[in-house]
Amino acid sequence: MNAPVKTVKPSIPGTAALKKRISNLEKIIGRYSQSEKILQARVRLFQFAMTHSLDELLEETLNEVEQLTESTISFYHFVNPDQKTLTLQNWSSRTKMDFCRAQGKGAHYEISKAGVWVDCVYQRKPVIHNDYASLPHKKGLPPGHARVIRELVVPVLRDDKIMAILGVGNKPTDYNDEDVRIVSLFADLVWDAAERKRSNEALETRERELLAIYDLSPVAMILMDHERQVRRVNRTAADYSDRQLTDMTGLRGGEALRCLHAMDDPRGCGFGPSCKTCRIRATVEETYKTGQAFYQVDVPFQVLKNGKITEKNLLISTQRIEIQEARRVLVCVDDITERRQAEKALENSMREMKCLVDISRLAEQTGLSIEEFILGAVCLLPSAWQNPDHCGARIRFHAKVFKSPGYIETRWKETADIKINGRKCGDISVCCPNNTMAAVPDPAIRDKKELITTLAEFMGHIIQHRQSEIQLREQELLLRAIADNFPNAYLSIIEKDMSIGFTSGREYKKRGLDPEFHAGRTLKEVFKNQTDTVKSHYLETFQGKETEFELTIRDRHFLIKAVPLYDEHGEVQRLLSVMENITERKRAEEKLKTSLREKDLLLRELYHRTKNNMQVISSMLRLRAQWAGEPKISGTFKEIENKIMSMALVHEKLYESKDLSHLNLKDYIESLISLIKRGYREQMHAVTIQTRMKDVHMQIDIAVPLGLVINELITNSVKHAFPESRPGIIRVRLRLNSQKMLVLEISDNGTGLPNGFDMKRDVHLGMKTIFDLIEIQLDGRISFFNRNGLHCRLILGKELYQPRL
Repeated sequence: MNAPVKTVKPSIPGTAALKKRISNLEKIIGRYSQSEKILQARVRLFQFAMTHSLDELLEETLNEVEQLTESTISFYHFVNPDQKTLTLQNWSSRTKMDFCRAQGKGAHYEISKAGVWVDCVYQRKPVIHNDYASLPHKKGLPPGHARVIRELVVPVLRDDKIMAILGVGNKPTDYNDEDVRIVSLFADLVWDAAERKRSNEALETRERELLAIYDLSPVAMILMDHERQVRRVNRTAADYSDRQLTDMTGLRGGEALRCLHAMDDPRGCGFGPSCKTCRIRATVEETYKTGQAFYQVDVPFQVLKNGKITEKNLLISTQRIEIQEARRVLVCVDDITERRQAEKALENSMREMKCLVDISRLAEQTGLSIEEFILGAVCLLPSAWQNPDHCGARIRFHAKVFKSPGYIETRWKETADIKINGRKCGDISVCCPNNTMAAVPDPAIRDKKELITTLAEFMGHIIQHRQSEIQLREQELLLRAIADNFPNAYLSIIEKDMSIGFTSGREYKKRGLDPEFHAGRTLKEVFKNQTDTVKSHYLETFQGKETEFELTIRDRHFLIKAVPLYDEHGEVQRLLSVMENITERKRAEEKLKTSLREKDLLLRELYHRTKNNMQVISSMLRLRAQWAGEPKISGTFKEIENKIMSMALVHEKLYESKDLSHLNLKDYIESLISLIKRGYREQMHAVTIQTRMKDVHMQIDIAVPLGLVINELITNSVKHAFPESRPGIIRVRLRLNSQKMLVLEISDNGTGLPNGFDMKRDVHLGMKTIFDLIEIQLDGRISFFNRNGLHCRLILGKELYQPRL
């Protein structure tokens, strides 16, 4: 049976319990409302992230977090991979606008130097500082930073590493666990969004880079499908085929690349007779079917563009790729036509260079005559051409002709002149036989004018050089013969370190020594204790001065002459020393000096005896004049005595002189005047003789007749110029004029010559003798004229008083 139903009356809670229930309900409603706000914020952020950048997303997230936590400032930091530094990624909009003027986005910090907000890094969990001012370890705020009252900082951890930090601050009330939950939620949210955003941006960047590489690649890239139709091309491919990018899509490969045979069949590329042997087509189909990649397949290719056929060289690479489950073949086409042409040109250049090198090596071979060299060179010349087997060469040099094997004169010929010192001495010709022209696609002679001209110049230089070498060898042999046979001497080259280099000379042969006996030795090894003397002279020579000195080694005498040897810059690098053996010369000089001393004594004795004999004659004449009694006869004897004494005076002066062949005319005239004064003592008591003379040396055969003339002129003035013992002056002047001719002037202030007096016609024998001596014997000039008395001037040629051998 059923139990009776018991009616229970609901109990009515008290006032306190009701308030508690209402409070709990409000909290539940508040949490629900907060969760709804969080959800709405997350939705907004997801939508915002789709159309905005990472920086904008971070700033918007911080704005949402500030509203949800009632904060006024917020920031987001990225922690760098080293876990030691961090980068300020962004502030919230309100923080940047109203509160903080400190350094913003991009600022770097070392975690160890940051403020108390990095406690979350060290503790690796969220940190709340509700009383920021009381924190003992705070470091202060940078200039322009917002004032901090309280803060909440949350780290973002991934794989036990802190990736980022989100912080909020200055909530009106204390931060609590709900705030931690909200900030942590959005910190993780924004990090995940940032990661996706950065990945997408990196992917987009990578895609743009790959597209740029694809479009800007210097290699033509063509994406083809299973029917070999073009699906996509890059700009290089379009430029290669001279088409627009869109025009190439849908064409088959050969048509897109303008293959010459692409339209041999109306169905297009792949159906013509040539397509069966097309390596490009076969390579693409093989890659498509089997997936095998091919790299740089060398393919000759003929292109028809603007009605012109062009030969190309292509490198084809293929790779199969899958795009959205569709199979494609990527074909890379590298046009290497210019490279092959350059390689061909390089090959030609190498061939030409090798020919020049081979000719140079041939020229370096010693012992070859010029004819042998030309014969060898003419056989090498065809190797410089592209088809040497079909070429022949000929060289004409002066009257001789040299030909390579197989040379035939044809119209396919290039010729250039061989010149030496600007003058033609021959020519070079290279020919290709007519019967080979059809078989040779690139005739060997075509476009080779520059090459054959270069070869002609090169041959001219080599032949000139060979001729110079031959002449130089001949000169070297001649110089070596001269050096080896240099009489009575050692020839040496002295180096800067005072060692002896090259040596030669006949003295080595005379002593039975090898010419290399002194080569490489030092001065001390050769000259022993006289090294310092030799070295001092050599040092002067190295300064650019030629030196000469004598040296005695044991019983031999040497004369050493050293001259500097200059390089092309004018600097002394070596010196040439000629060490001449003068022993025999020294002995001969000693004998000659002895003989000269003996002759000098004999000559002095002869002069002395001649003077004595003349003095004896003069004394006899003086005695005879005293016995004559008649004044006229006495005067005659006196004149003769004076003339003899003037001649004796010459021998006396020579006897007293160091030079037995010359005397000083000035000294002689002064001594002659003294003799005249003694001879005419009575007439000279009122007469003064003044002299002004230069030193002039005179030979004896000139001095004797000139002394007679001077004696005659002065005695005439003494006897006739001053009658009745009147006083007077006689002047004697001796000098050399500007033509180096001797000028002797004897004048007085006496009565002079009567009017109309002719010296050559009216004078006595003594004056006639003067004219004869001066004009005939001495080949001079004499003149007389009145000038306050009688003035006489004598001029003698310069060869009469200059020394002669």
